[in-house]
Amino acid sequence: MVVAAVLAGLAILAVATTVVFRFVAAAPAPTAPTPTGSAPVDTGPVTEVRLSDDGDSVTLRWVGPAEPVPVVVSGAPVGEPARLFAALQPGSTSYTTYSLDPAMNYCFTVLAVYSTELSVPSGLVCTQRYASPSPSNPQPEPTP
Repeated sequence: MVVAAVLAGLAILAVATTVVFRFVAAAPAPTAPTPTGSAPVDTGPVTEVRLSDDGDSVTLRWVGPAEPVPVVVSGAPVGEPARLFAALQPGSTSYTTYSLDPAMNYCFTVLAVYSTELSVPSGLVCTQRYASPSPSNPQPEPTP
């Protein structure tokens, strides 16, 4: 039963991370439904996401929502579908991923997870290793 719940949660997060990479503009923070008579729960995003690029590793740091919630880090090389990098404990404010290709640019987002039905993404942060490839600006070959 626990495995099924975890798999269901990861499936929802996978969908959320795919949507995040298609959604660039920041939307106003939603509020979660609450029982009658109680104050709305703040469901704001993770903010101030900063990226430190060390070539084969990237460290992300952020400011979490006022109430600690679980956090999910997703990302991918530019132009590829997002994938889950990590599901972190409530209150986490940093994550380092290793074994990245230093010749590729990567984009990441951090999601604050309020429930299985509501996760709020940060804005995208991307490495700036070279200009993104385009027909008039092809990706450079890695230097040996």
